[in-house]
Amino acid sequence: TAQQQTALLARVEQEYLEVRETVIAQLREYTTSASSFESGNPMSVSSQSSRLGSGSLMLQNSIWKLETKFVQMNDHTFPRFQENDSRLVEAAEKMVCDVRKRAAALREKLLAISRLQQHIVDLKGGLTVVMDSVTELCKDFTHLELVHRLPQAYTAFLLEVKRRRAYSEAIRSRGAELHEEFVAMRSKETSLRMRFLALTGPHLPPCFATHFLPSLFQKPPRPHTDDTQLFGAEGSGTPLPDVSD
Repeated sequence: TAQQQTALLARVEQEYLEVRETVIAQLREYTTSASSFESGNPMSVSSQSSRLGSGSLMLQNSIWKLETKFVQMNDHTFPRFQENDSRLVEAAEKMVCDVRKRAAALREKLLAISRLQQHIVDLKGGLTVVMDSVTELCKDFTHLELVHRLPQAYTAFLLEVKRRRAYSEAIRSRGAELHEEFVAMRSKETSLRMRFLALTGPHLPPCFATHFLPSLFQKPPRPHTDDTQLFGAEGSGTPLPDVSD
């Protein structure tokens, strides 16, 4: 994994730094010993020779250790690096392939959803058109029903007008007859009252005319029997049309 690769790289860097410090220290000591040897100090030649020999030996040991680590790294660490790198590349390729597949599947689903939404919008539009058409069709059917029933309604209307005209004529005729009867009755009543006043009126006390019957010396009222309004006749309104033809 990536964490193992990072840990392995950190360990290699740490070992490299340790070997580097050891080699630099040995080289520094070897350089110091060589400088002292070249100065020709007879008292320190033997000691410097021994130190130079020991320094060379330590340098050889350090180089041997470095070579050993290099061999180990070349035989074990670097192959592990390559193996881990191959695994990482393979995992990345698989992840990319999986992402592409999932992206393609998601794109197909989104396209399907978009098509379904468009289909729903089209269906709603079609339903709106159908509903409007059905509404208009119902209105047309209503008009057709009215047209279909128009002859029957017109015939009934003509009969109604004729019936009302007959009713008005009967009321006017009856009103005229009643008016004549009322006039005759009033004339007779007037004659009877005049006769009563002429024969009996002079013998009555004044209180009879002032208190008991104030209308004693009055004629009967005229009858109000206008034949155009008698019993609710319709002659006072708009005249009915003549449908005799």
